[in-house]
This record gives sequence, structure tokens and C-alpha cells, in this order.
Amino acid sequence: MPLAWILGLIAIFVLVPANGFFVATEFAIVAVRQSHLRQLADDGRAGARAAQAVVGQLDSHIAATRFGITLARWRWDGSAGRRQ
Repeated sequence: MPLAWILGLIAIFVLVPANGFFVATEFAIVAVRQSHLRQLADDGRAGARAAQAVVGQLDSHIAATRFGITLARWRWDGSAGRRQ
């Protein structure tokens, strides 16, 4: 089995989950209800305040997730296009 083929498989098993992570993060940031976060923060739930900070700066966090998606996709496209 050639080294390039093995590296391609490794890239698949790393980049596909990375892309999925960034997509899921983006959906979670956009879909969360601020009223629910407020209630969780009032109840003292761990992480609720941090989540409120993320949602409060939506533009910068969405930009970061889009950047991660783009990097994973760009790397995936680059490694998929090579033929040996």
C-alpha cells in the first residue's frame, strides 16, 4: 500500500470530522435561544455564561467557524485531487 494512499486515508479520517465539528458549532451558535441560555445561567449551569458570551459576539464566532470549515474543505479538496 503506497504511503500517499495511507496519508489520504488519514486525511479523510481527520478532515471529515473536523469539517463536521465546525459545521455543528456554527449551527449550534445560530440555533440556540437566548432566553434558554439566560434561564440556564440563572440556574447556575456551568458553561451558560460562556455560551452567552459566544452568542453575544455572533459575527466573530460565525466568521471563525466559517474559516475552520473553509480550511478543512480546502485541505480536503487539495488532498483528494492528487493522483498517484
